[in-house]
Amino acid sequence: MAGQASTSRPSPPGACPQWLEGDIAFLTQSENMSSKDFEELISRQGNKGNRAAYIPWRATGHPVIVLKRLSEDSTHVLITPVSAYSWERNGRRPPWCQRQHQSKRQVDFRSFVGTERADDTRPFLRLQPGQTMPKKNSSWVYIQSVWAVPITALCVFTGSRTVLTVHPESLEDLRQHMAAECTSWDDGLRRLAAAALLLLPPLSPHRRPRPKTDGPLQSRQEGGRKGPPLD
Repeated sequence: MAGQASTSRPSPPGACPQWLEGDIAFLTQSENMSSKDFEELISRQGNKGNRAAYIPWRATGHPVIVLKRLSEDSTHVLITPVSAYSWERNGRRPPWCQRQHQSKRQVDFRSFVGTERADDTRPFLRLQPGQTMPKKNSSWVYIQSVWAVPITALCVFTGSRTVLTVHPESLEDLRQHMAAECTSWDDGLRRLAAAALLLLPPLSPHRRPRPKTDGPLQSRQEGGRKGPPLD
């Protein structure tokens, strides 16, 4: 919006910021992930034999939007990648005009400002004032690509000197679009909730929760003793 100051914050050298919803981070290349993150996201060898990778390895090594983070203590966030898709070898065609993406619905692509729109009924995605995508003519989001990932798998997106952030209005519009149309949205939210449950301290077997009472009179009556007569 005109006249509004930029809310950019510098990318910290040698450290990752506290990722916030709307931030654009970078999903670490699969071969550079820790063994734990690789096993959770990429590895096809599970405890029960072969299994499909949760994230295709080709989806790593891309900038990603942090769509959802449940709390400051969350170990996982919901992300979606931002991809260029077009380059000189394919004539800089948008993804829905490329053979390898013909199985994808054109309306499932969202475009940042400056990039060709797949659906004129959807607004452009915007960053905070004063910010632009490094590839401002070819930055698309495919709304069917949504994953819950550990924050340890994210690092700073070096394509910008500051942490790029999606404008709150665009972020909310994108999340609503995904909630309505993305087939893996609910699964991503379930994974976030499951990761959050692992952070809760276990209930000690020696400290059971006391039954809830409505007041001291009811408490005495439930204990087998009657309270004083009421006038």
